[in-house]
Parts: sequence; structure tokens; C-alpha cells
Amino acid sequence: LALEAVKKTNYDLIFMDMRMPNMDGLEATRKIRAYGATLPIIALTANAFDDDRNACFDSGMNDFMTKPVSAEELVEMVTEWTKPENRGRSAA
Repeated sequence: LALEAVKKTNYDLIFMDMRMPNMDGLEATRKIRAYGATLPIIALTANAFDDDRNACFDSGMNDFMTKPVSAEELVEMVTEWTKPENRGRSAA
């Protein structure tokens, strides 16, 4: 579903939940990247372990946020990753 949405709509960024029905966020991100999309993908997860963070970056995500996330944190992340110079950059 995530890949189909990316194919149909020009998004500025994606907040990717790591636990979704049918496909996890890592697999969805790999498919989106394989399609050729370069928009920022930000992981949203309850897991804050280094292995989880590394898996997110390895799958092609640009950044990582641990739940719960405040409104201020969301605004900061959107502001940072929608800057033209940050498109395609990784925080890793």
C-alpha cells in the first residue's frame, strides 16, 4: 500500500511506521527505494535500540524517531527534511 501511494502521489516526505499489517516499514522502504523514490523517509518506532536504528538506515530510511513523538519533534523533523538541500541525505 505504501509503494502504491508513492507511485500515485508526489509526497514531500514519509513518516514510516515500523509495524504495519502485511509489510513492515523496512520492507516498505526497500520497495519504495527500489522504485526509485528519493524523498525522505523517517522511521517511527517504539524500539530505540541501535540495531533497530541501523536496520532503518540500512533499508534506506533517512532518519529515525522513537515513539512517543511530540508535536514539536514532528515539526522539527518536517522542517529539517523538507529543505531542498536535505533531500536524499541520511542522518546516519
